[in-house]
Amino acid sequence: MMDISVLPAPQRFGTMYEVLRHWAGETPRSPALLEHGRPPLAFCDLLRSTDAMGAALNRWGFGRNDRIAVVHPGGRDMAAAIIGIWSYATPVPLNPDSTLGEFALHLRDMRVTAVAILADMDTAARRAAIDLDLPILDLRPDGHGGMMLTATTRAHAPSDAHAGPVQPDDIIAVLATSGTTSHSKIVPIRHRQLTARNEIAAADLGLTPGDRGLNMLRLYHSGGLGQGISTPLIAGSSVAVLTDFSVEGIFEALDTEQVTWCAASYAVYHAIHPHLKTYRPAIERIASRLRFMRSGTGPLNATVAEDVEAAFGVPIVVTYGTSEAGSSTSDPPDRPRPDRSSVGKRGHRGVEILDDTGKPLPPGATGEIAVRGPTVFDGYENDDAANRIAFIGEWFRTGDLGYFDDDGYLFVTGRIKEMINRGGQNITPVEIDDALLAHPDVIAASAFPVPHPTLGEDVAAAIVTRNGAPLDHRALSQFLRGRLAEYKIPRQLFFTAEIPKGPTDKVQRHTLADVFADTPVAPANAEGAPNRKPSAMERRLQDLWAAALGRDHVGLDDDFFQLGGDSLQAVQLFLQIEKRLGHPLPRSVLFEAGTVAAMAKHIETATSTGCVVPIRPDGRRPPLFCVHDINGEVLNFRPLAQRLDADQPVYGIQSAGLDGTEPPLVRIEDMAARYITEMRRVQPSGPYSIGGYSMGGWIAYEMAQQLSQIGQSVALLALFDTTPRQTSGRAPLSKWLGHHRRRLSELQPVDIGPYLAQRVRNMGEIATIKARGKLFSTAWRMAEERGKSIPALLYRPAEANLMAVRSYHPKPYDGDAVLFKAEPYAWMAADAHEGWQTLIGGTLEIRSVPGQHDDLLEEPNVRDLARALSDCLSRRPDRAVSPRPVGRKSPRTARQNGPTPPG
Repeated sequence: MMDISVLPAPQRFGTMYEVLRHWAGETPRSPALLEHGRPPLAFCDLLRSTDAMGAALNRWGFGRNDRIAVVHPGGRDMAAAIIGIWSYATPVPLNPDSTLGEFALHLRDMRVTAVAILADMDTAARRAAIDLDLPILDLRPDGHGGMMLTATTRAHAPSDAHAGPVQPDDIIAVLATSGTTSHSKIVPIRHRQLTARNEIAAADLGLTPGDRGLNMLRLYHSGGLGQGISTPLIAGSSVAVLTDFSVEGIFEALDTEQVTWCAASYAVYHAIHPHLKTYRPAIERIASRLRFMRSGTGPLNATVAEDVEAAFGVPIVVTYGTSEAGSSTSDPPDRPRPDRSSVGKRGHRGVEILDDTGKPLPPGATGEIAVRGPTVFDGYENDDAANRIAFIGEWFRTGDLGYFDDDGYLFVTGRIKEMINRGGQNITPVEIDDALLAHPDVIAASAFPVPHPTLGEDVAAAIVTRNGAPLDHRALSQFLRGRLAEYKIPRQLFFTAEIPKGPTDKVQRHTLADVFADTPVAPANAEGAPNRKPSAMERRLQDLWAAALGRDHVGLDDDFFQLGGDSLQAVQLFLQIEKRLGHPLPRSVLFEAGTVAAMAKHIETATSTGCVVPIRPDGRRPPLFCVHDINGEVLNFRPLAQRLDADQPVYGIQSAGLDGTEPPLVRIEDMAARYITEMRRVQPSGPYSIGGYSMGGWIAYEMAQQLSQIGQSVALLALFDTTPRQTSGRAPLSKWLGHHRRRLSELQPVDIGPYLAQRVRNMGEIATIKARGKLFSTAWRMAEERGKSIPALLYRPAEANLMAVRSYHPKPYDGDAVLFKAEPYAWMAADAHEGWQTLIGGTLEIRSVPGQHDDLLEEPNVRDLARALSDCLSRRPDRAVSPRPVGRKSPRTARQNGPTPPG
């Protein structure tokens, strides 16, 4: 019998739609959903957009329990769309980065009825829906802070059978326990089950309408919809939705959103842990209003938890749960667990440790964790065999091993299931096996989890090749791209003559990490000797790499990007290399010397990197050359290169002098001449495809001029949000002030102070940059006028580039160009880009792309930019544009395009 102490209180709400109507009536103007830089969306406005969305669904023949896939990059708009759909149908949020095959399996396995996609979003989901003959709905902002459905390719006949708001027994979510493959087990969750989970969680956390949460969980995860969104809403409180998952974005959101608590995956805490000292001032501001932090989706490292709690001065509330039963344990925020290795207390939940016969075990005894009660799902969909295994009596068997201590705290000791949990992303090993076995030289493969310092687990694979065929990590990773999402590609590969099997002749994945623990990992580069003794320089670099990447050890031939390195970690690494070794390096060295061994060789031989950097040199098409921005670096072009066709080579052109061995150039004409010389070593003759981001657009423009003058043709001149010198680019002061007056009038009083403070910080940064640029220019001119060599103190490419822009006077160009125009900032003039029409003598094609200037090359905006750029490249890969005689104008026809329509 169930102990009365673990029985939850009677449910207050039957559906999440009842929750929304309740709070829209009780506190209509209270904020429900928040996002940085936007006015709050109040409960009453959320209800209005929800009802409008429900009316549209019913009008098109969709209703309760119809499954509507939601494909959206995330943020508050995605949350509003999901809430609108779950009030009248069943939303199925999907990872927008899934491949075509993954989308097809998602839609098939989850029995999706229609697909709702953010209008104009570049996603394989659209093609998958067409292939499966599913209706496609367009999601758009409704102009009042909410979302609406505006179109459908095909609708059902309207019916009253399932019209109207949802009922408690209707399904609110459909989850896949093992990823989106043919091996998935489908978990339908009913409204009454989710509201039961939310009410228990909100009571445990002591949430009130005055709380403000921050959801740092992806909305296509069950945790994002549950503890991240619906738990705070059931308490009538507001929740901000994180859109930037970088370390910098996480701290900015915590600092600016005035939150009293936050929900995140354990991987988020692992990611911010190395940066606690760097963000100490922000943490001190955050800690003054924060009550607690919540962690879930996997095991939180005890040391990380202790350090984060000490830094913020608040407890991290850990939970343990499953898709099938929700959170089964939790910590009371005011009573931190005594043992950090615990995953919380059972509280008002029916959770026990069972033996093999289904009998509860006493405290201290290890067995399978099982759950029962109103939070547990009714069973897997159309899978009687799985249900017979998953349930024993009224208990749901989680497949995890653990024990309770005498005080009711749960400790998880192992996993029965095979799924790999990479930073909260659940990955089915069989899916990776199948992708590897598709390679003609692979005859056996078995994926398995290996420990990772920040993600918890990462993906590895043991591989047997046909007749010992030579394969390397790079070749296999390239083969898997397009077949698997990026996060599913194994980071460690072990080539073996035979994959070990257990006594029943089956591979035991949970043992493979131990089996291969002492086996050298196949290097990400084909070069290298894993077993050789490292040199003194290599040992020092290994330590610096390990610290930057948060790893215990880095091999000589481990690739920086394959180890999960990102641009922020690259910055930290190179700052430490310059500080400890006294050797400045451009970030682009990672493209040419992306391993410890290669970087050590680069430093020891003092090899100059040069200006042209191979970001992705492989491919049969003519290369694309991308010119640096004001900072002189090209690492920011990597996401764009990854999004382009696999057969498209991409090279970056970085500033001269980044490695500190030569003075930078201070004239755009000189830069263009230098870059052309180096570019022609890669591609001796045209037609050339060149592009530049921001200031780099001017250099690319000058390169096109100089190429024409020497008889070389330009197939594509791409300007990535470069504003012409003929316009100031700045809006009148009255417009700028008016914009901020409107923003201030839309903010809550508590948000006004941080908003004004951020504006002051922005103006201070601009003033600092201008002052630094003037000092640099003055010092440089003085050295030139006195006939002295430029001192090493002035080997500063960023300041040199700023000086170059200010002195550049462009001449008209008698060729074509494509301007990729980002969304303007408030301070920008309406005609900020119009000056190009007087400079481009040929056709100026203008393509508007999502995102603003600073995040144009970042996810998710880079996807749309890459798609538009790919369209331009595919139209002109081999077309030679004959250079026109200098000074001769051709007819100019400017063409204005919006975002590229989905193909």
